[in-house]
Amino acid sequence: MSLMSYERKKPVPERKLRQVQKLTELFRNYDKIIIFDFKDIPANMMKEMREKLYGFGQIVVVKNTLVKKALDSIIDEKPHLKPLYDYLTGMRAFVFTNRDVFEISRIINSIREKQPAKPGKIAPYDIVIPKGNTGLKPGPAMTDLRLANIPSRIIKGELWVMEDTLLVKRGQRISTQVAKVLQLLDIIPFEVKPKVLAAIDGRGIIKSDVLLKPIEEYEELVAGAISDAIKISIHLSIPIAEAIGFLLQNAIHDALKLAIYTDTPIPEAIEFLIFKAIDIAKNSIIEVNKIDPNALPDDLKNLVKAIPLTSAEEKEEKPAKEEKKEEEKKEEEEEAVSGLAALFG
Repeated sequence: MSLMSYERKKPVPERKLRQVQKLTELFRNYDKIIIFDFKDIPANMMKEMREKLYGFGQIVVVKNTLVKKALDSIIDEKPHLKPLYDYLTGMRAFVFTNRDVFEISRIINSIREKQPAKPGKIAPYDIVIPKGNTGLKPGPAMTDLRLANIPSRIIKGELWVMEDTLLVKRGQRISTQVAKVLQLLDIIPFEVKPKVLAAIDGRGIIKSDVLLKPIEEYEELVAGAISDAIKISIHLSIPIAEAIGFLLQNAIHDALKLAIYTDTPIPEAIEFLIFKAIDIAKNSIIEVNKIDPNALPDDLKNLVKAIPLTSAEEKEEKPAKEEKKEEEKKEEEEEAVSGLAALFG
């Protein structure tokens, strides 16, 4: 027999055949699949997960070799499942569902449990013993603290840590003494939880960083997209419901500018047209005065000096902070307009 080939002598157990058949049917019947890692997950957490996902779909825990066989039998029918092959290493589990994969992924990610430190485990972060009262009585506990190089003293019958002390650095292996001290001080540095890896939704794969992105970030993205869409519709004058108010304001503004430009006496433009007429009249008087200073009576010259030169556009776009000044000048301008009317009337 060649060393490069292998033929199974024993028949495949009926149980495994049934598992492959069941998986094949699940892959065929469901388009939404979530795959997660359950390494180090205790049985009670798996039970909690099944309870929380009851009614959401089917949770399947099976060997990767059987999953590959099921995928092999259906991959021609559903080629979009090919990316799942890349995740079939380690301890894997699946959720087959018709519900929202984002919602289910967040439920899985929310299931977690604290676990005490055990010798040989790797510290997930710098573990610092804080300064202060430990609540422990003198005795063996004091010896354990000192063996771990934690400065301590007895104050009023209890053990106190005299300064913040780095017990173990992130990435270092937990020693037996360190594990004992952490247990004494009731410090639980480890947390276990299932790790969502990816999901198949319809025809595409969604990775965990997208599945587990905080909902607030998606809300901000949606709000920004809506805002941009409204801006585009306003710019292109597309009458969607959300932009109608802005489009009407722009239309009114443009109509007012056109009325002023064409001297159309609509009610909304009257005030601007009056100021426009005042500007024209004053400019005319100024030009005449340049040609022949004696051509105009002194009363008209003095009246022109009392009228500020204000164009229709300047009046239209005047900042809100200048409105008060405009009201203060209103009386004076009305008197000037009346004087001009009398001279030209």
